Amino acid sequence: CVPHPNFGLGNIPGGHVRAGNRIKEAVNRGIRSAASSGLVTKKGEFLWRVGQTDVEARNRESPSIEMICSQEIEDAVCKVLAAQFGTPLEELVVQASRLLGFLATHSATADKIRDVIENLIEQGILKRDENGVVNLT
Repeated sequence: CVPHPNFGLGNIPGGHVRAGNRIKEAVNRGIRSAASSGLVTKKGEFLWRVGQTDVEARNRESPSIEMICSQEIEDAVCKVLAAQFGTPLEELVVQASRLLGFLATHSATADKIRDVIENLIEQGILKRDENGVVNLT
């Protein structure tokens, strides 16, 4: 999944350059063309290849949590737990952020990752024991 351009074109990752209206419109035309050709679909604020169901966590050079879809965060969390087994919540948040390329885990990043973990617990994919240790079910 990649961020929808209306969400992220104000600041292009890595370049921190504001995109002008002509660039935004050209990107949107390309997306409309790809969507009408059946190549991509929009899910929330992100674009997905048609038929794509899985996303693999990627280690980014200059990550921004707003540019990472929840499904990719889910994959990072599950990979950490597969390697470390039971992990305290806050340590899981930090380790998942490192897997995504964050050198420091600031509050917005931690909050988003915590939200994803809580959602996975609600879905029964993860469980938390009485000591706050999170594990795969």
